[in-house]
Amino acid sequence: MIFGGSIIFFFSTSCRKVDYQVRARWIYINETGHSITYSPDVFKDFNVAPYDTTIYSEDGDGPKNMAAEDFVPPLDATVIFFDDFKCDTLKGRSPNLTKGPLSNANYESKKISNNNFEFTYRFKEKQYQDAKNCK
Repeated sequence: MIFGGSIIFFFSTSCRKVDYQVRARWIYINETGHSITYSPDVFKDFNVAPYDTTIYSEDGDGPKNMAAEDFVPPLDATVIFFDDFKCDTLKGRSPNLTKGPLSNANYESKKISNNNFEFTYRFKEKQYQDAKNCK
């Protein structure tokens, strides 16, 4: 389980009773012709090949009834590399964050069953075009 911390983090800071299984599936779709990787210090194994998909699943404990907005995306402040020469720096989680995979609002969410959700994030060509040349 690579991203187990996102569910556990949420509930370790919550006042809710924790005793039900919670499952999240995080789907990252690369709709660009560029290889995508994250800063090696953050997720050294995160790679999404051009026009490909990477999926991570995590299980944890939580309250009886979760909503999609209760989940915290597994990716944190990082640098997204496109083909190792263009970079998009993403900083911290924030309710006002409008770009990138750090905000739950940027995912398509789907409830599979009680406490079982699927979240899909799409890397689009505009994100690549907006990225800066790496230094």
